[in-house]
Amino acid sequence: MKETRLHKIASKTNHDIGNHFITGQMEKLTEIEEQLKDSGYVEKYHRIARVYSKKPLEEMEGKVVVLSTHIDTHPFIHHPFCDTAPDLASYVSGYKKRYSEGVMEEDYEKVNLSYLQKVEEESGPLYVLTGDNALTNHVAVELLLSGDLPENVIVAFTGNEEEDGKSGCRGAKGVAQMLSAFYPKLSPSYITLDVTDVCHIKNWDATVECLYDHKKLAKKIRERMQDSPYRIKYSKDGCTRDETDAYADFSPAVSICIPVEGEMHSDLGLFVVKKSLENYQAFLLEVCKSLLLKKQKAFPEPVKGKEFF
Repeated sequence: MKETRLHKIASKTNHDIGNHFITGQMEKLTEIEEQLKDSGYVEKYHRIARVYSKKPLEEMEGKVVVLSTHIDTHPFIHHPFCDTAPDLASYVSGYKKRYSEGVMEEDYEKVNLSYLQKVEEESGPLYVLTGDNALTNHVAVELLLSGDLPENVIVAFTGNEEEDGKSGCRGAKGVAQMLSAFYPKLSPSYITLDVTDVCHIKNWDATVECLYDHKKLAKKIRERMQDSPYRIKYSKDGCTRDETDAYADFSPAVSICIPVEGEMHSDLGLFVVKKSLENYQAFLLEVCKSLLLKKQKAFPEPVKGKEFF
C-alpha cells in the first residue's frame, strides 16, 4: 500500500510537557514541517506551537481566520496507525474484546460490523486510524499545500490540548496571546479543528460547535454557509471544553469537527468516512473564504434539500 501524507502523519506521535514540546518526542511535528517545507508558507516558531501564514505576521492586518489543530498525542495512544483499506471485521473484534471485558460499553454500541458495513455501502470507503487529532492535522496540511486558502488565513499546529484542567490547551493560549500582544493590527476569528462523536458518520460531513456564551461566530457561519452542499450539523448545546474555550477568552471562536465513530483515546482506532473527510476539507475552505468576504454567501447557487440541526 502506498504511504500517503495522511499515513505519515497518523503513524507518528507528538508529546509535550507543560509549555513546550519535548525534544526527541516531536515526530509528528517533524513530519508536518517536512511536508510543508516547500509550501511557500512562512513558519513562526512558538515553544508549544507552529504558526503558518502566507506572509510574515507583521505584514498582515485586519480580519484573519486562524485554523487551529492540536498535534499532541493522548497518553493512551502507544501504537499510532492509519489503514485506508481496512478489514472492518478485525477492527470490530478489537472493540468486541474490550466490550466483553466491561470496557467502553457506550462506544461499542456504534462500533459493530453490520452498522459499519451499512455505512460503507451507503457512504463509501472507511478509514481506520488512531484519530485524535491526526485527521485534522492532515486536513490542515492539505489546505496549506492546495494553494487555495485566502491570504488572511493563519494555520496553527498546537500542543498541550490533551492535558486536562485549567493547565491544558497551552498551545492555543500561547498562539492567542502571541497574536494579541505582538500583532495588534490583526482581528482574528479562531476555528478549532477536531474530531467529534456527537453524531453518526453516515449522516454528516462536519459539525459546527460553539460555547454557550460565544455563539456569534457560529451563527455567522451558518448564515453565510446556508447554501453549502455539505451535510453540516450545527450544535445548539455547546461543545466540549477544548481549544475553543481557550481562544474564546481572546476573540470569537468556534469548533468545526469531523464526525468519527469509536474511541478517540486508544490504539483501537477511529472510523471515518473517506468522502466526509474530503467534504470536511472543502467546507473549511469555503468557511474561510466566506468569513473574509463582505459578501453574505460563499455559494452563488442554492442547493435544495439541505438539512440543518
